[in-house]
Amino acid sequence: MTAKGLLRKIEEERAVVKNLNNNEILLGILLGYGQHNAELFDQRLKLSKFLDQSHPIIKGSSAERNEKKIAKKLSPLSGYTYFPLWKVHPVQCAADVSHPESRRLKEKYTVLRQKINALYERNENLLELVLERLCHSEDEN
Repeated sequence: MTAKGLLRKIEEERAVVKNLNNNEILLGILLGYGQHNAELFDQRLKLSKFLDQSHPIIKGSSAERNEKKIAKKLSPLSGYTYFPLWKVHPVQCAADVSHPESRRLKEKYTVLRQKINALYERNENLLELVLERLCHSEDEN
């Protein structure tokens, strides 16, 4: 299946996770969190589920140590605190902020947020602006 085919299927069925076969890695990539971060999140989720269902003797095991090691790597991508007056808030996800992919994503999302804020400042009705741009770009295709 192609990326366009997957997106078309998601649009038609309105079931993102189902169409990704409940794959957390694919969902993370689709949401823009990056492959590395999506893989870490998936590993941590699987280990956490395993530990939750395990016998207490598993506590302190290599699985628990690995889960804690992954959890230690993950922190908020943007490193910001909530400020209610911001027009557009940064993308939030757990990320390995030391990884090159995460640094690129943080830079990318910072630039995009600045551009969106600039557009918003020029036009108070952001929804109208977005719809205008979407309709305009479809007319060009």
